[in-house]
Amino acid sequence: MKLIFKFLTLIFLLFFGSCHAQKMMRTLNDYKKLEINEKQFIGKPLKVLLDQIDPQIKSALGDPEMTSNIRLNHISFYFVNKNEYYSRKMKGE
Repeated sequence: MKLIFKFLTLIFLLFFGSCHAQKMMRTLNDYKKLEINEKQFIGKPLKVLLDQIDPQIKSALGDPEMTSNIRLNHISFYFVNKNEYYSRKMKGE
């Protein structure tokens, strides 16, 4: 009986351990994977995208209220703070 219980416990742990989905973006260098699979996130809640990103988002820029007539509605997430973003932008990076 103990042997059957241990076996079922092992099967149970292996089953749930293998069902854990891996994140698409584990490091900052994996951003291309998000661009390649962008159709997977279009029209879905933002939570679906954020579940696939492991690095912490440190800043966001955008125009969600459409205050500009020139640009489309957008939100951009950055993995660096705003000061570092602007300094890199000035350098052309």
